[in-house]
Amino acid sequence: MSNQQRPMGHKKTVLDDPTFKLTCPPLSGQSKKPTLHHYYNINPENPNRSSTRIVLWLNNNNPDPKKSKIEARISPDVSLAIQSAIRHAAEVCMNTPPGEDPKVNPFVIQNKQPKDFKNPQGEKRNDSKIVIGADKVGVFISLLHWDTNIERLKFYFGFTEYHELMVPKDANPSSVSAHIARGIAETLQLYIALEHREHWRPWDPNSNNQNRNNNSGGHYDSSYPSNNSGGGSSQGADDDNFDGLLF
Repeated sequence: MSNQQRPMGHKKTVLDDPTFKLTCPPLSGQSKKPTLHHYYNINPENPNRSSTRIVLWLNNNNPDPKKSKIEARISPDVSLAIQSAIRHAAEVCMNTPPGEDPKVNPFVIQNKQPKDFKNPQGEKRNDSKIVIGADKVGVFISLLHWDTNIERLKFYFGFTEYHELMVPKDANPSSVSAHIARGIAETLQLYIALEHREHWRPWDPNSNNQNRNNNSGGHYDSSYPSNNSGGGSSQGADDDNFDGLLF
């Protein structure tokens, strides 16, 4: 399987509609655009671990799969908070006068994972970060690797080249992206709730297939390979060396 392919077993849902995938310009020397996708992962064998995920395919042709793909496994409450943050950023853009840059404090979610996967309730270390913000271009979302040497990209909400949103001349240019961001966020909020209602089931102590771990907030899934799938400890950043500028 190519490093740039999604792992087998992902059952498609309405969230896999390409309309909801974001792209940005190709990285230097590459032809494919990086893509960011917020989807729902169905776990039929352990439905108590069905949850939402955000995956970023960098399409950088890096032979190391840990440096060509970033994935955050998150619980529905985090997913819904992300949609709320996107709507907030969109509202700020819409209310920003022309000639001014939107003033939005970035909404940052620090994802964590166990230092030792054999002890998922033990000490945690920083993994990826999810960032929602806005600037003069528009509303964006980013998924940042803990390794600051990995490309850090902003994915702006917008139409494809086949559509153009016409806005009044007295509107802030960022409001074009804002209208699209708010519409997508409101739609994803509904779809995420519907998918979770359809596929999630509580842990059944009488089932031999279900794992009792309910994903502890969505950041750890023992059925999924760790960042260093050959061992039992995670690769990540400690608090003292993962701070600083987001971009």
